Amino acid sequence: MAKIIGVANQKGGVGKTTTAINLAASFAVLEYRTLLVDADPQANSTTGVGFDLQNITQSLYDCMANQTPAQNVILKSDIPNLDLIPRI
Repeated sequence: MAKIIGVANQKGGVGKTTTAINLAASFAVLEYRTLLVDADPQANSTTGVGFDLQNITQSLYDCMANQTPAQNVILKSDIPNLDLIPRI
């Protein structure tokens, strides 16, 4: 059964990205298949998981604006069980 956890706060600098990355990595280490979706315009979750923004060709934007299927955008991270839908 899938669970969705959202991390949100209108205030900047309160640790939303750090919390989301660490929570996703923790679930992945516990062997839960985990998908981290980076919706932040600064793309800090994408870089925080270890991806170079220069090497990403499709992102969450393509899913939303161009109706690209999410499966085509998902990137595998170096952490087993942790995947990412990037933001560029």
